[in-house]
Amino acid sequence: MTTPAMPAVHRPSGFVTRPPAAAVLVVMVLLLLFVTILAAVIGSAGIPLHRIAAAFGLTASDPAHAGRDQIILWSVRLPRIAMAAMVGGLLAASGTIMQGLFRNPLADPALVGVSGGAALAAAATIVVADKFAEAHILTIPFEVLPVMALLGALIATATLYRLATREGKTSIAVFLLGGLAIAALANAAIGLLVFLADDRQLRDITFWMLGSLSGATWSKAATVLPFFLATVLALPFIARGLDLLVLGEAEAFHSGIPVERLKKFCIVLIAAAVGAAVSVSGVIGFVGIVVPHLLRIIIGPGHRMLLPASIILGAALMVGADILARMLAAPAELPIGNSAGAVALVDNVTFAVRPGETVALVGPNGAGKSTLLRALSGEIRPAAGDILLKGKALASYGPRDLALERAVLSQSVEVAFPFTVAEVVRMGAGDRRGSFVDNAIEDALRLVDIAKLRNRIITTLSGGEQQRAHFARILVQLACGESERGPGLLLLDEPTSSLDLRHQLDLLATVKQCAGRGVAVIAVLHDLNLASMFAQRVVMLHAGRIAADGPVAKTITDELLKQVFDVTNAVNRPPAAGTPFVLPHAITTT
Repeated sequence: MTTPAMPAVHRPSGFVTRPPAAAVLVVMVLLLLFVTILAAVIGSAGIPLHRIAAAFGLTASDPAHAGRDQIILWSVRLPRIAMAAMVGGLLAASGTIMQGLFRNPLADPALVGVSGGAALAAAATIVVADKFAEAHILTIPFEVLPVMALLGALIATATLYRLATREGKTSIAVFLLGGLAIAALANAAIGLLVFLADDRQLRDITFWMLGSLSGATWSKAATVLPFFLATVLALPFIARGLDLLVLGEAEAFHSGIPVERLKKFCIVLIAAAVGAAVSVSGVIGFVGIVVPHLLRIIIGPGHRMLLPASIILGAALMVGADILARMLAAPAELPIGNSAGAVALVDNVTFAVRPGETVALVGPNGAGKSTLLRALSGEIRPAAGDILLKGKALASYGPRDLALERAVLSQSVEVAFPFTVAEVVRMGAGDRRGSFVDNAIEDALRLVDIAKLRNRIITTLSGGEQQRAHFARILVQLACGESERGPGLLLLDEPTSSLDLRHQLDLLATVKQCAGRGVAVIAVLHDLNLASMFAQRVVMLHAGRIAADGPVAKTITDELLKQVFDVTNAVNRPPAAGTPFVLPHAITTT
């Protein structure tokens, strides 16, 4: 009997060829630089690549674009890039550490409830802080959020470790079930907070659940920076211990690793990293599980190179993902979108205003001018995007602080009770008293020419006189804000609509004096003659979008007026012979 020949069976060699780890790190650093430059350039208010060096201040710049580019780059893009890089690095590092600590490739802060615990703590802080603020008990600063998120992540991580580890061994089944249970409990508690929250709190809680970098500011980046630096500095001290934990806790102990101390240190480090990241970005789930797996394939499982590589790749991945989010899902920087029903009132509006600059918002009825001004004042919140005031998110200001930073003259104000003019003007000072306030009130009454009406009931005055009284109130508010915080922002909604010609010119002259002190001014104006006299820059709105933005000579043109207002031959054309006309440009006041 002959035995048929068996085909040769080749056993896998078990050898793997990997590129040099140092070369991989260099490539990832270059990748991070590339996506950083891409993120700085791309946006609804794009900065062309040839102007990016000038925006950084590295080369001479075109004066026509320098201010705009630098404000967008330094106030919006760079804080967002910095936050994205730090959040990505923290989440990737925490995922790598967690997988090494639990010896489980499925470990991820978002998957097993650690991010959920941080989000629950942050959401609870939002609701409780608002309740305290409404009761005038205590104003909780933003810096408390990362601390509370850290505590929430710490409790979730420690609970998960205690559930999954018995006698030095971690059960994968208990680990996964325990993590899912913690995540479910956190989500249920967040659901309860959603039920108890008001509309504004609900929007903030939704932010934590969905994850976003849209609220990035330098102050938030500065809050995350200590946690990021602490994580980076801690990595070299845990790399060897995490390598040996793969063998089990007993073997790691036998190899000289203080296992209990290492576990506690890693738990605190994971909680700090996740808490800091979640406190500014919400729950972002893919980075912590994707990055470690990808890097183990490329450079191997050794934590000495894996940990720093995870921070770099996590940062690059998050910056790249944020670019896609800005391109595919939302406007880039400083966009303001507010909707009524299904109709967009203001959409994809992007601009920045410098201290001391005067900007006129013009456009036809229904263009979105007053809606935009209400959003800039903080009266309404944009459905998407961010508004920054002095580099800080407008929504992060409390009402009292915001009143010190910006003043608003509304289109019309109705006073229901018989206050005198002096009493209404004094309201601009809030609860402040003293000689400074008294002098500010006297100056305001004199500037708007109603000192002789100080004891009149405001409802007995004409519409124009009431408008001047409210303007005096706004001037007092500005003076109080400047004395404590420096020059701020002045918003005017059709301030001349009720005024006679002389007082129109007086009001605009007073506003220019404010701008001369460094106050940024944005005014809605229908009279294009007054707009061209008053403004250094005109922003022309049409159907909720910016049709033009620039100096008066480049925005008040026949072409744009035809496009936006549907009128022709409107600029620099005198009327028919014999028809008198009045131009405020030529008027001399006495």
